Amino acid sequence: MQTNTALINVQPLHRWVIQHSHLSAVCDWLIDHIMAFNEPVILLVVGATGTGKSTLLKILRKRLDALLAESMRCDTSRLASVAAETFFVPGRGPDWRCLFHDLLTDANDILVDRKVIDGTNRAGSTLPALHSACIKMIRHRRPAAVLLDEGGALVEAGTKGALAKNLSFLKSISNRSACHLVVLGDYSLVKLGSMNGQLNRRCITVHLSPYANNEAEDFSKIVSGFQYRLRDSGVECDLSNSNGLLLERSCGCVGLLARWLSEALIHSRRNHSPLNDDALRKTMAPDGAFKVWQMEINRGITALREFEGVRN
Repeated sequence: MQTNTALINVQPLHRWVIQHSHLSAVCDWLIDHIMAFNEPVILLVVGATGTGKSTLLKILRKRLDALLAESMRCDTSRLASVAAETFFVPGRGPDWRCLFHDLLTDANDILVDRKVIDGTNRAGSTLPALHSACIKMIRHRRPAAVLLDEGGALVEAGTKGALAKNLSFLKSISNRSACHLVVLGDYSLVKLGSMNGQLNRRCITVHLSPYANNEAEDFSKIVSGFQYRLRDSGVECDLSNSNGLLLERSCGCVGLLARWLSEALIHSRRNHSPLNDDALRKTMAPDGAFKVWQMEINRGITALREFEGVRN
């Protein structure tokens, strides 16, 4: 059986960064707020799974690197940003030890290995020690922002005590480091606004929204971007007649679109056929998954509108 090596050598689509209007608008909004505010603020980026929050984080870091390049050249101790992903432990909430350790690692802290939990009772292995070390690192490195991905874990604590601890950590990072926080997560982040008045006064929320049906033209440009990259990689690809299907069944989420195209690409490779409407229909998510995605998006947008006082 003949093998199509061009298809096999295509890089995974989830690693591609496709610029689009929603992503660019939110990134510009974040840059404006990060660079304009002197007092530390907490910027919440909320959106459905697959809207591109993790991609946004990568682009934001590159933008901050470019903006602060001269400052970092003059002061080699400075960083443009530090980032980590919030890790959720079922029944316990976010693992703050892991988060602080990952922030220290991202900043290339030379003593981070001495602060790793190793099962002993050494003072350097405690959560307070990691917390203190992280605050000192931020104050020394002076990043424009601390970026926390998968921030929904912060409100999935399970108990009131654990939730109070999470809120205290967020406030302490902002207060003691005098640094902006950017927290990216799903719509559960909206809950932060109603949990603590002191924290709420420092929070500003922006919505990384899916593409709606009235934005079909913008979405078609995203599809064209993927098609161009695929063809440039040697893939026989025709998505020109599938824009409506792709918008509907991806719920307007670029990340879900990329995953779907990856499935279609695998199907095409196995069957030595072009990536076209037929391949898309054979690999689209089942109705059950689609309905769950759409329901979660609708609930999240409703919660966000209610919090902001906007009701349709």
